[in-house]
Amino acid sequence: MADEESETSDESLDAGSEKFDPLKALYSPKVRLASSAPIYDNVSKFESVLKNVNAPTKQEIAEYFLGNVKADFFRLVINS
Repeated sequence: MADEESETSDESLDAGSEKFDPLKALYSPKVRLASSAPIYDNVSKFESVLKNVNAPTKQEIAEYFLGNVKADFFRLVINS
């Protein structure tokens, strides 16, 4: 019975599991974040970063609209 309980506990703390319990994960000392995990002040800041994850960079936009030759010039202008 103890093995069964610990197995359920592990599944409830595994974010990839269908049995994941986010409230339990928040309060569990067993859950560890990676040391490289970013820390945000609030959910709004996280959402704004998440929305911009796939946003093109200025250089990618320049390459798309101006072509590679003009993109180098555009990059110089932006960075100066």
